[in-house]
Amino acid sequence: MKNKLISATQAVKQHLYLPLLIFLLVFTVDKIVLKLAGILLIYALHPDFSFRKGIKKVPAFYLLLVALELVKFLLFNKDFSNGHLVTFLLGSLFWIISFLCVYQMQSIIEKTGEKVISNTLEAFFIINGIISIGGLLLAMYHSGSINPYAVSDENFGNSTGDLIKGLFMGPSYINMMINSFFIFYFRYKSKFGYATLALVIVLLTTSNFANLVLLPVLIACFIFKKNRPARIAIVSFLAMFVFFYLFASPKNFRYLVDSIWVPKKNQQEFAVYQKKVLEREKKDSLLAVIAPSCPSIVHTDLVTYRSDKVDELTQHVDDDSASYPGLGEKYGKLESFRQTYKYLTSSPKSFILGSGVGGFSSLLAERMSGVDQKEGSRLFAYLPSYKSPAFACNHYRIYKSIYSLPKVFHSIKHFPNSFANQLLGEYGMAGGLLFLFTYVLFFARHFSRLSYGKYLIFLLGGYLLFDYLFEYLSVVVVFELLMLCDIKKAKEQPAAGPTPHLQEI
Repeated sequence: MKNKLISATQAVKQHLYLPLLIFLLVFTVDKIVLKLAGILLIYALHPDFSFRKGIKKVPAFYLLLVALELVKFLLFNKDFSNGHLVTFLLGSLFWIISFLCVYQMQSIIEKTGEKVISNTLEAFFIINGIISIGGLLLAMYHSGSINPYAVSDENFGNSTGDLIKGLFMGPSYINMMINSFFIFYFRYKSKFGYATLALVIVLLTTSNFANLVLLPVLIACFIFKKNRPARIAIVSFLAMFVFFYLFASPKNFRYLVDSIWVPKKNQQEFAVYQKKVLEREKKDSLLAVIAPSCPSIVHTDLVTYRSDKVDELTQHVDDDSASYPGLGEKYGKLESFRQTYKYLTSSPKSFILGSGVGGFSSLLAERMSGVDQKEGSRLFAYLPSYKSPAFACNHYRIYKSIYSLPKVFHSIKHFPNSFANQLLGEYGMAGGLLFLFTYVLFFARHFSRLSYGKYLIFLLGGYLLFDYLFEYLSVVVVFELLMLCDIKKAKEQPAAGPTPHLQEI
């Protein structure tokens, strides 16, 4: 028995690089403790501290951004409160961990065979796939329906996709984005079964706005790839999209349509609910709202309202709803972009340097402010709170407005979450240029010889508009790992052109 166990262990080691697999399984989970454990584990299992030799092989963006923030903190900072100091240290630590992560992945790819890395990625994908399908089975069981997407229950129906978190245990669109990368990765590997499973998980998460990024990239792949098997595969993927939205989850299709072309009545209702929140805050600091798209009776923590009163209320809506703190728009994200633009153009210092890490728009700024104590790590409950003036006067007001509404309004289209807001608002044009020249160009300079990596660049670029993805340390980590693998493959290809295997994409 002992000999068999030893033989099995040796066989696994021959086919998988266990340090990388363990790192991915631990580090990509949306828990701060596991992030720290993951980075310690990978350096313990695969020790490589030769930073001076390998630093040019990874994006310099992370370290340069930390250097920029250190200079800003020492020369321009006037706030030495405990909250600001903790925010600065946590933000800097986050970027340093990002660098340590990408450096270690590059080291592993250089020292490990392509086949072993490929097997390890497959194992990671399969484990997440099993957990994702398990989430669907649990939804079926608890909803009592083989199709929980069609159930008229606020915990299922349109919300079923939120339950398909996979391994990552964060917002379901994290699972969606990572699996969308694997669609192109496995298509390049000519593993249609895995690519199909990746698409199934993408569909199960019902991440509508992220799908709006994925679909054009799939269509572009169909247009630019002349290979017939590749085109047939893409057509089948698009057909799966149509089937899922029209037959399996038609409510999500209607929700997507209403999200893009918001009816005027819904806009009026949304303004009314915000106005009532503000009026209630002025009276007794209680937050209570009405939700039009909920069932006829909507329960909040404080008050129960009947949505049949909406028509009566919307008759009294005035036209100055945009003047209220938070939202007067049908899209909170558009309002956040306007706020970022106004902040950048408010002074030369804001334009060039931004507000500083955690000072304008980021997951760190949100968590440190305590605007939503129900979400996020419990670690922040033990830290001194911090809310910079720039954040308090801008995106904090949007968060405050949205968190005052029922969860039906907690849509990605309303939250200010966007890496564009974070990069420009907190690091200014200096940070934007650093990102362009030391991160984007690091990958884009290999563009002509990349395979699946070409599509991953466009996917991540679109996804970054919707959330602070760098701070999750999951989507970007998998992106960087897959990109570094593709870059290594591209460098090994002869300069004359791609191999026949590459042409199968």
